[in-house]
Amino acid sequence: MIGMSLVMMPAQTTGLNQLPSHLYAHGTAILNTLQQVAGAIGIALFISIMSSGAKDYMKTSPDPASPHEALQSMVAGLHDSFMFGLILAVFALVISLFIKRTHAPKENSPKQLLTAKEQVNKG
Repeated sequence: MIGMSLVMMPAQTTGLNQLPSHLYAHGTAILNTLQQVAGAIGIALFISIMSSGAKDYMKTSPDPASPHEALQSMVAGLHDSFMFGLILAVFALVISLFIKRTHAPKENSPKQLLTAKEQVNKG
């Protein structure tokens, strides 16, 4: 979870740097909503993979009524789920190598903001 906290802030900053300053509030709201939705979908996906792996293990089990086999089926499902997570993480790592560094738009420079305030005060 420490890794997630170290990744999320720079990723959100990079995403928001693509927007003009007057859209920062909307961009933050969309990012937060997508983060919650993606978290819910991710949990459902991993639980589905785990359940499917456990079910597949129980189909080949010699004694499905045994508590030991039930435990082994859960381990098999967790193994499938973690393998999928590993593949997803490697894929994300490869994609992250192509992210370009961005900077805040030029309209946010203090000199331009001061000039805009002066124009509003004069007008």
